[in-house]
Amino acid sequence: MPGKRVTPLSEEIDRRIYIIGMTRAEFAQRIGITYSYLGLILQGRSTPTIDISNRIAKALKMKPSEVRELALKKAI
Repeated sequence: MPGKRVTPLSEEIDRRIYIIGMTRAEFAQRIGITYSYLGLILQGRSTPTIDISNRIAKALKMKPSEVRELALKKAI
């Protein structure tokens, strides 16, 4: 069984939602996407749209460009 795929975006989102005390499921609901779609984004299997990256940024108090930059970096 392959290990969990970690991306720079997933690391940053997981870190920030942990700090504010939120689960991935709660975060997905907050930004208006499904938990499974969030999973695809965090695994690097789907690139978030401009709209979704803006919602992620707003929810986590980040710049939208930071979210898009992290989304484009390679997975570890």
